[in-house]
Parts: sequence; C-alpha cells; structure tokens
Amino acid sequence: MKKKRICLLLIILSIFLFKIDVNAAGTCTKDEKQSLEKIAYEIDVNYEVVSIENIHSDDFNYAYNLVINNFSEDFYLLVGNYEKRLDYNVNVNTYENVFIGGGYNGKIKVYSSSNTSCPDTLIRSFEIWVPYYNKYSERAECEEYKEYDICKVATDTTGISEEEFIKKIDKIKESQVTVEPIVEEEKKWYEDIYDFYTEHKVLILSSVVIIIILIATITIVVKKKQKNKIKVDLEV
Repeated sequence: MKKKRICLLLIILSIFLFKIDVNAAGTCTKDEKQSLEKIAYEIDVNYEVVSIENIHSDDFNYAYNLVINNFSEDFYLLVGNYEKRLDYNVNVNTYENVFIGGGYNGKIKVYSSSNTSCPDTLIRSFEIWVPYYNKYSERAECEEYKEYDICKVATDTTGISEEEFIKKIDKIKESQVTVEPIVEEEKKWYEDIYDFYTEHKVLILSSVVIIIILIATITIVVKKKQKNKIKVDLEV
C-alpha cells in the first residue's frame, strides 16, 4: 500500500513538472521574439586568418577564426555546414578554427539560448564569404610583386606546388627585364661629312662631273668668242 502511494505521488509529480515545462515553453511571446531579433541583428561577425597545423586536411594549412562582437549569453551560434556550436564566452570574442580553408559561403545561424523565454529558437540566419588565403603571399619572393595574382592574399593557390610558384615568379622577373638603350657617341664634324659623302656618293660625283663639263664648255665658248673678235679686229 505504501509503495502504491509512492508510485502515485511520483506520477502526480511528473505530470506537474511536465505542465511546468510546457507552460515555460509557451511563454515565448511575439514581443519577446521580436526583442531577441532586434538584439541578434546587432551581433557582428568577422574573421581573421591563421596558419594552423594538424587540421587533417591535405589541401589547406590555414583556417579562419571568427571574431564576434555584441555576442551575449542570450544566444548561441551554429556555424558552417557541420553546424559547429559556439556558446557565448564572456572571456573571449575570438573563436578559433571555425572555418577551415576558404572559397565558400560560411553559414551562421543565431539561436536564442536557454537563458531566454524562447530557448533553442532560430532568431537569425546569414552567410559570410570565406575567402581563399594565398600562403605564398607571405613569401619574400612576393615583396616586389604584390600586384600579381600569384602574390595576392586572396588568390586560390591550393593546387599550386612550390615548384610551380617559383616558375611563376621567375616568369614575372623575366617579363620585367629592361633592355638598356644603346647610346651612340656624338660624332665629330668630319665624320658627319664623310657619312654624308658615303650616303650620297653617286649624286655628289655626278654633280661634280656636270659642273666640270659646264665650266669646260663655258671656257671653250668664251675663248672661241675672244678668238673670233681678235680675228675681226685684224681684218679691219
């Protein structure tokens, strides 16, 4: 009889606690949710790239930490395709190794926590672009070539080996080799005359011959006229 009473008491207590839970869950009013939404939209999410080791990936050796501002104990986040849970930590605003690799949209869902009247309720959902990170951009070889894709921070170089990187840098260097112009020494005046004669040799010689012929012709004509004049004078 005593056992029956105890069992009955436990059943009544369970029903009572169940009703409390139901009532508690039902206290999430429209105003409460709107208030949470307003606060959730103040949550600012950014990221910073970090080089990490042993992340069990053959393609990436870097990851992104999430930097979260205006986060509070009223919320928790589910991040990425695997929905990694991030609970509020009063001591930090940077959560490590949330995104591995880059070149995709990272999903972020904001849920209200059990500290609110709307526990485990999706309040906000959005995406952030997780860029590629070019590990070669930190190399000394890229110091002078940061404007080239191979040296830009957000270039996808996951499929580029060390050997290929060096070849691309060498190709850039070769393209920037400038040929020094040949500066000719200033020629002396007689060298200019000689060059002019060499280039116009035929014309000069032809002109000289014509001038000589003209002079000879004029001389002959003048002498002939003079001779004829003398002859006329003698006859008179």
